[in-house]
Amino acid sequence: LREDLRPLAHTRIVNGLVLDKLADAEGIHVTDDEVTAKIEELLAETKDKEKARPVLSTPEMRESIASRLRTNRTLDRLVAMVTGSTESAPDTPEGAMDKASSPEVESNG
Repeated sequence: LREDLRPLAHTRIVNGLVLDKLADAEGIHVTDDEVTAKIEELLAETKDKEKARPVLSTPEMRESIASRLRTNRTLDRLVAMVTGSTESAPDTPEGAMDKASSPEVESNG
């Protein structure tokens, strides 16, 4: 199983590093206020807000949410670069977490 999953794990790691470098190069970042807003949005969709709030507010979860927001924003920027679109500015939060929670950029090689 470990050997079977190794190529996928390698691809995900490389893709993550490439997206991180692109985000740095494009100046893409996420503010604490944006993370807090996303937490509030997630809490609004949760039945037991009092149980969920402490979990979503941990430093690890805040970091995970910020990372997902940044990754999705970077993917939006990459799509805009490839398509020549000017719709997606680097720091546009709209829809930044509406994509898959663990996006992948697969290569054909």
